Amino acid sequence: SRAIGTYIPAVTPEGEADPVVSAILKGKSYRGRAYVVNAWHVTAYHPLWDEDRKNVVGALYVGVRQDNLESLRKGIADIVVGKSGYVYVLGGKGGHRGHYIISKDGIRDGEDIWDSVDADDRYFIREIIEQALRQANPPTGSPIPVDFVNYRWKNPGEDEPRKKIVAVAYFEPWDWVIGAGYYESDLMDSQYRLQAAINNMGYWTGLTAAIMVLLAVPVGTMVAGGIRNRIDSVLTSVEEILIVVDNHGRIMLLSDPAAEFLGVTPRHAVKQSFDQVVPYDQLRRKIGESLHDRKVSHRFDFDVPARKGTRIMEARTSSIQARVGGFAGMIFIIHDVTGERELDRLKSEFICTAAHELSTPLASIIGYSELLLENRDLPEETFREAATFINKKAWSLSRIVNDLLDLSRIELGREIPLEKRPCDLNDILHEAATFGRNLSRRHQFEVDVPQESIVLDCDRDKLEQALENIVGNAIKYSPDGGRIRIVGAPKVDGYQIMVEDEGIGMNASEVKHIFDKFYRADSSTTAVEGTGLGMSIVQHIVQEHQGRVWVESRPAKGTRIYIELPWPEGGTPFTRGNGQRNN
Repeated sequence: SRAIGTYIPAVTPEGEADPVVSAILKGKSYRGRAYVVNAWHVTAYHPLWDEDRKNVVGALYVGVRQDNLESLRKGIADIVVGKSGYVYVLGGKGGHRGHYIISKDGIRDGEDIWDSVDADDRYFIREIIEQALRQANPPTGSPIPVDFVNYRWKNPGEDEPRKKIVAVAYFEPWDWVIGAGYYESDLMDSQYRLQAAINNMGYWTGLTAAIMVLLAVPVGTMVAGGIRNRIDSVLTSVEEILIVVDNHGRIMLLSDPAAEFLGVTPRHAVKQSFDQVVPYDQLRRKIGESLHDRKVSHRFDFDVPARKGTRIMEARTSSIQARVGGFAGMIFIIHDVTGERELDRLKSEFICTAAHELSTPLASIIGYSELLLENRDLPEETFREAATFINKKAWSLSRIVNDLLDLSRIELGREIPLEKRPCDLNDILHEAATFGRNLSRRHQFEVDVPQESIVLDCDRDKLEQALENIVGNAIKYSPDGGRIRIVGAPKVDGYQIMVEDEGIGMNASEVKHIFDKFYRADSSTTAVEGTGLGMSIVQHIVQEHQGRVWVESRPAKGTRIYIELPWPEGGTPFTRGNGQRNN
């Protein structure tokens, strides 16, 4: 009964045909930015047909003036990415191409930055806009694609430019190029990068929700979907166990290793309560406590049943802070630290043992030296016995210190320094036997080596240190005395050294760990002294000589330790055939 009309110019102020008129005349709906009644609006038009659906007789229309969307403008301006990044909007085409539509703090709104250059004199704004426009016109129902542009930027007062990353998307209905920029250095750690990405997802979702309320158009799912796809791609490449829980206790994101760890599929776990998804009692309790306490960051350990014993897992937490409303959830990154915790235990045990190992010879040295100082007229035999004991304990201290120094080099990833020169290996083996005789009178030492000299390039001091550690262990682990054999023999691949004792021996499990740092076989036997470093040092010294070391042992049957040093290129350094010499 009445006609309602509105004025739609055929041509926009930018000189382009108004898409509304074209769409309506073709009987198609139009949703997007349009110039209506002398102002830009965000609109939606739906054609009205006559009764026979042959002619378009009108259109249904809803719209909002674009310049009235101040709440949206403020929402975008308030977004912070990382430590100092922010979101901005640029014009994509036409007369406002390269102009700030929404700038940081609104100070530069309307400014033309099309010709701006970065620290390398690149027209980075042009690149951002061109990259965004290349993503225009996604298939119907697809998320708005998000891409990334990198450039270097130098702020006033900074000595060097920093790398900046911009996530760009193009919202075609308004001709908006939306950029979210941040400095790479702000988000270097992978956990913070992921947290920032998740926070960004929340920001974008909140932003698009505002658009939906204002415009009643289905933009939210498109933009949020684009960011979600980006998050999913990040999670696919994450090698850590990563779980994201919202402030209501629902699982929101899972990395592939996390899904495997929990024994679930991400599709069935997401949006479920963590109580229903997490199968481990300790972890469920810790997640609940973390959500309740809302600490910015926290660490905790928890146990997980394993086929053989228990695995110790460490979780690091980081809270997700929403821009509006405060606490939004927690990120949990989990690692298997069973080996690390065992090493910590061994290190603690080592500290106690090392303190004892150092204090015992020191106390002996102090006691005997005071005896010599206070009694100048001691019998020569007593004097020699005291001096010998002091010398023996001083060498014991020297070996411990050398082991500690070598350990520090190994822990720092450095090689044990070698000073190679031609050395007679037979002499080194005889020196090892002499060292053993000075340590113990209860053991009988036998040396079996070739009669001719065996000369190889090696570090004599380090090889003697290795053999002294082996001989020292042979003495300690055969407390009832007995025979200790030191054998040297040429083999096909090199010169082989064997040290054999008749001591308490080891089982297969102890042999497996003998080269581990701080490990002490039969550590329950408190009478057996040692730091647990000796065999680890032996292995590194031998390996630095390109050799190999291995162990054969049986409980109550004694132990054999083998070292094989390779021949130099060109064959053996001596002529075989003169047999072995024993002493």
